[in-house]
Amino acid sequence: MRIFIFLSLVIMSGASFAQDSYFGIGLGNTTVRSHTASSTSRNAVGLIGHNFNYNLGIEAEFSTNINKDRIHDSTYFIDYAHTHLAGYLKFSIYPADNTTLFLRAGYGDFTTTGDSSDTSSAVFDTISTRTAIYGVGIQYNFSPNFKFRVDYSEMDLGTCGYCNVKSTGEIVTVTPVIYSF
Repeated sequence: MRIFIFLSLVIMSGASFAQDSYFGIGLGNTTVRSHTASSTSRNAVGLIGHNFNYNLGIEAEFSTNINKDRIHDSTYFIDYAHTHLAGYLKFSIYPADNTTLFLRAGYGDFTTTGDSSDTSSAVFDTISTRTAIYGVGIQYNFSPNFKFRVDYSEMDLGTCGYCNVKSTGEIVTVTPVIYSF
């Protein structure tokens, strides 16, 4: 995975003078769901990408937690944070002059961290998994250089080893600042 992201960045740096490379910053809600519980954290998201042609491109995306979600277990409160680092292959279509619809599929590292603010319990939990991630999105081009986009991605997080609970994850991201160069 790290090799894919590294190669993506190398390819994009070589094409940085084309109008087809871009970076963006935004906010996202990352949710983990199982049949017993759900938690959502607010994340800052960074994005870098390159379009090879009209329809095909690559992206690297990362998120870091800025607001944890507090859920109540049977005896204590747990604050959950979710982060990810992923590389994607992106397929785009253009239904209108300033609008882009895209599908993306990739692979990434997804981490959930839970800690308890209750000092009487020593609950601390980190689950990290590598998984396939896929999603859809829409982008509006204000100008050739500035864009706005919203996307939704989903992943299967597998089964938690200690609790035997199958989980899925989803990321909803709003990226209000995308700059093409």
